Amino acid sequence: EEIMGRFPQLKDAAAYREARRMLTEELGGVASIKNELEHAQVVQEESNMLTAKSCPHPAGMNIEQMHLGPEYRCKFKICCNCPENDAHWDSDDPAWVGKASMSSRHKFLTTKNLHFQWFNALVFGLVDASLGGASKQEAFEEVTSMKAAALEYTKSKEEWSDDVGLFVHVFGHNTVNSLHMHILDMNALGPSYYKDEYRNCPVDAVLKVLREEMEVELAASLLSPNAQISSKAPEGIARLVSAGAVDRRPRVRGTDADTVLLDVGGERLSVARDALLLAPEGSLLRRVAAPRAEDGGFSIDGDGRVFLNFPPRAFKRIIDHLVFLQMAPSDVAVKPPSLPWAVREEVEHLAWLLGVWDLVVAGPQWGRGAPLETSTRPRPPRLGWSLCGPRRRPPPPLRPGQG
Repeated sequence: EEIMGRFPQLKDAAAYREARRMLTEELGGVASIKNELEHAQVVQEESNMLTAKSCPHPAGMNIEQMHLGPEYRCKFKICCNCPENDAHWDSDDPAWVGKASMSSRHKFLTTKNLHFQWFNALVFGLVDASLGGASKQEAFEEVTSMKAAALEYTKSKEEWSDDVGLFVHVFGHNTVNSLHMHILDMNALGPSYYKDEYRNCPVDAVLKVLREEMEVELAASLLSPNAQISSKAPEGIARLVSAGAVDRRPRVRGTDADTVLLDVGGERLSVARDALLLAPEGSLLRRVAAPRAEDGGFSIDGDGRVFLNFPPRAFKRIIDHLVFLQMAPSDVAVKPPSLPWAVREEVEHLAWLLGVWDLVVAGPQWGRGAPLETSTRPRPPRLGWSLCGPRRRPPPPLRPGQG
């Protein structure tokens, strides 16, 4: 009920991703679902296996299994709807809409593995290894095989078009507590498809999220300088390493000699950590600089970058100023950035939100770099601007000991 309430539509990668996050962070994880299934006598507590029920095979279904090919029919099974549901696929009678098949050609793919970790896509790769659970990489490979098996089936059937849809109903929106991938001929959809569209989550969306989660885990493991890239790892991992998105140098908590990789509103940035550490303790920006930003409540995108849902233009102005402040000599007063009117309010609001108002907006700040020993260069006057013309800014803050 919690999932249905939070996600009245669960038909894309964004909703699937968030549902998995909610399960692990708010709803007690896979254990809560397992307890629910045990209470309903769907899962056997000791064996972690689904309760098997024998059902008669409709005529001709044994032949249908042959269309999976030898590689897949040992692992998966093709199932069908009740004959009357198939017969009413194009009915718009309310009694059949949502009950009848979603297409004139509508089959299901299920697995012969009855371990409860495969009962629904919501828990793929989340079941603990101590319970016999597969890793995210193994779950990704299994779902990839399911997709390949379904397409092998439709390819061998002359009456099927090349436009094939593969969907799952994520837990909360499912009606059967066992895996069944819907295989639809998208060229012959019926009213039930549009009735159930809100919960038809594409298999490709499941694979996308599993890949993201897998790459984040693998990227974290690659922080070890001795880590080796598995030959089974997706090509994205090798791409991340070669592009430098995964820094394999040793890191020591508290050091500032490395880079923070960010995704700010969809724009990729690389920022020196020591510039971010100018932010005050407890500020939002300071938390971004933590060696494990996810511990600060931030999301990590599919490339291992800290995702910040901020306007990139204003964020870059703030970071540019902090970088210059960090580099400037300690006896040089750095003025707040000079900004166009169209940008100023956005920067000021974001600086307040990030906790760096005093550093960026309030007034001049002394640089944080080594002091200049001598300088014969004249320094520019500290001038600001008002609507009436130039006005002098207040002087920089007094140093300790100055009166």
